[in-house]
Amino acid sequence: MHSLIDVLTSFCNSSGLKVNFGKSRVMTSRNVNRHLKNALAQLSPVKFASDLERYLGFPLTQGHVKRSDFNFIMYRIQSRLEGWKGRMLNKAGRVTLARIIISFIAICYMQNQLFPNTVCNSINKTIRNFIWGRGDSG
Repeated sequence: MHSLIDVLTSFCNSSGLKVNFGKSRVMTSRNVNRHLKNALAQLSPVKFASDLERYLGFPLTQGHVKRSDFNFIMYRIQSRLEGWKGRMLNKAGRVTLARIIISFIAICYMQNQLFPNTVCNSINKTIRNFIWGRGDSG
């Protein structure tokens, strides 16, 4: 921990930037002993966390990725579809909305992490249902 603090101090001195320790969090591996973790936490100006939650709007996960980790994307897509009146649009309008807007939501998050196939299939099914006028959003 002393070495890490020295590296951060050296970086701050050479770059002119400062670390905001109030906003910073440290997460350890699950294999780290609880007593060691507590000892490191007392030495560190940074708070320790069991989950880092989100960074730049994207959830940071530890361990195996699950489908439930991507529920927020499906929620965002569904909320966008509910705001549009699918019945008021012709098929070309629905295709345009689905391809550009809905796909963009998924693509933004796909740049950061590989999606499980079940999530990709669920997004495609939602887009198909919107285009063809089926489901709640149609």
